[in-house]
Amino acid sequence: MARFNPIIVVSSPPGREPAASVPAQPVTATQSPVRMQFNAEKNGIELYFTDKPDVTVRSELKSSGCGWRWGFKSSCWYTKDTPNHRAWAEAFVARQSGQPAPAPAPVQPVAPVVPIVVPQVPPMPGMTPLGVRWNRDTILPKVTVMQSPDQEKYNLALRHLRSLEHFMGPAQRAVVRDNFRGEEKEYFFERVRSLAELVANMPQTGETDGQGRQAVAHLHYFAGGRANWYITEKDKGAPDDEVKGVQHQAFGLADLFADGGELGYISIQEILANGGELDFHFKPQSLAEVYAKEEAAISGVVMWQEQPEVETTVEAGAVPSWRQRLRRR
Repeated sequence: MARFNPIIVVSSPPGREPAASVPAQPVTATQSPVRMQFNAEKNGIELYFTDKPDVTVRSELKSSGCGWRWGFKSSCWYTKDTPNHRAWAEAFVARQSGQPAPAPAPVQPVAPVVPIVVPQVPPMPGMTPLGVRWNRDTILPKVTVMQSPDQEKYNLALRHLRSLEHFMGPAQRAVVRDNFRGEEKEYFFERVRSLAELVANMPQTGETDGQGRQAVAHLHYFAGGRANWYITEKDKGAPDDEVKGVQHQAFGLADLFADGGELGYISIQEILANGGELDFHFKPQSLAEVYAKEEAAISGVVMWQEQPEVETTVEAGAVPSWRQRLRRR
């Protein structure tokens, strides 16, 4: 006796008209009868087979992309009820029943997405729009941040201070950075800016050759005792330098014992490593002015102290030092 395989729609979700009934078609015993049912309570689609489907049918269900799963309690294959899943299930049932696939359902228009406008709230002083407090260890995305004038000056001063890392020791830089937040911050903002411009524009190695005492000393370093260094040329570096900008061979006057000193190459890195500091109050001046001030300082010390009468000899052709000339007066 022949068996019938009608497509049965038990229930229809709200807003959707029930599918038109399809006249029952006789099928042979070799076909796999299947009926489709909508589960409104679980918002799902269920497929019921009269017999266990073969491997080909099960593979088609699993590879359909609709997420069909086997329900042990209900003894059916089920998935979520969506327009795409429903269209695929109707076509699948039609193929299994030997009927032509139903026409695809019209695509429902999708409502346009309305963007959500979030009001912009100005950040609190010292805070980013994300609510993160400013600090040097915070990693922030590239966002437009509203900064106060003091914050802008502080950030600019930090950039100037970083450009002086090869001309100032780490301890002195830390003290200067702390003063950016102190009562004298305006002075340090301006002084660091002027020093950064001075270092950027000062002569490099060999550019003051032949100027003698008319060469201008742009930087002054001092250390314990009466050691002083006056820098007239910064080290322009070499292509094989491992770290760019390191001042190994600056040029200037080195006066370690307050005796006039001598001109030559100076390693600013060695000065900083041995406790030397950059003079914040020094103003650029010629070496002639530096010599005059050093000689005046030495003369004042000799006149104030009682120096013993010691005869000194000067070799023929040699130029006596300031100390020797003062003792001969």
